[in-house]
Amino acid sequence: MLHKDEAMIASLREKFNKILCYLETEAQKEDIHVVEHTLFKKMMNLSRCALQHHVDLKEKEQRSKNVKRPNGEILPFHGVRRSGYCSIFGEISVPRPYYYRKGGGVLPLEEELNLPERKYSYLLMRWATALATANPFDRALGELKELLGIDLVKSALVKGVSEVSEGVEEFYRQKAAPSRDSEGELIVAAIDCKGVPIRREGPAPKRNHLKKGEKRQKKKLSTVSSVYTIDRYCRSAEDIVREVRMKEGEKAKRPKPRNKRNRATLRSKEEAFVEVARELEKRDPEGEKERVVLMDGDKGLEKLARKHMKGAVISFCCGKAYFANFS
Repeated sequence: MLHKDEAMIASLREKFNKILCYLETEAQKEDIHVVEHTLFKKMMNLSRCALQHHVDLKEKEQRSKNVKRPNGEILPFHGVRRSGYCSIFGEISVPRPYYYRKGGGVLPLEEELNLPERKYSYLLMRWATALATANPFDRALGELKELLGIDLVKSALVKGVSEVSEGVEEFYRQKAAPSRDSEGELIVAAIDCKGVPIRREGPAPKRNHLKKGEKRQKKKLSTVSSVYTIDRYCRSAEDIVREVRMKEGEKAKRPKPRNKRNRATLRSKEEAFVEVARELEKRDPEGEKERVVLMDGDKGLEKLARKHMKGAVISFCCGKAYFANFS
């Protein structure tokens, strides 16, 4: 009778041999995209079994060690607890040896493996939240199911995105400024506002007639900002006329923005401007660069720009024309 470890290794080898056998037989008669898809599913299953073997080996290694408390007291083995772990390959069972003595117990393998609080792997949640940043939750879950065959619970994805978003502000504040030699001559802050549709939970109330000024879809104002540096680009009147008359597909050779940082927030405009001002100070702490603020004719934005970005050139955009003003 094979030992548990030997049985698992034999099973892995058998699965791999079946894949080779498939390539030499059935696959020879199939289209390449069918072979590709079949191989992907078979390799996912093989990887899931390999990951299960990995954690079982970790348990065996852990059981061979003495587990001590900080005071040096040895804790006797009390049993094995198991928990589900949903990886990118599918769900496995993770053994968690439990050591206990009166006064408390520990699960050392849980810390060694760095298991997540919930059963979903960090890598799986990383991919899922990346999909959710560009798509509605339902579409992100559908794409994850299509790619990996995993049914992720919607509430887990919502919670994961919420947890990730909590660290965004701190991440950008701690992020180092770009190196000085990679920056351009001018530092620019472009700021605008955009209405974001707010989704209601449950069916929306039916109304035949709207009140004056009322809209069917509720929106919340977001403030969008972009901070970058760029080299100065001086043009004559003839250069501007030449650009206006350019044929479709032709582009003027302009300096390109460097180290652009784009942000959007549903918080107040004031908070958005404070964050932009902080970014400007980080990128230009000595105030050596000329600062330019680009925006439309929104009086509220202009007032905040004059308050938080004193000394900057405020440039108003009207269609394709810009009008400069000094704060």
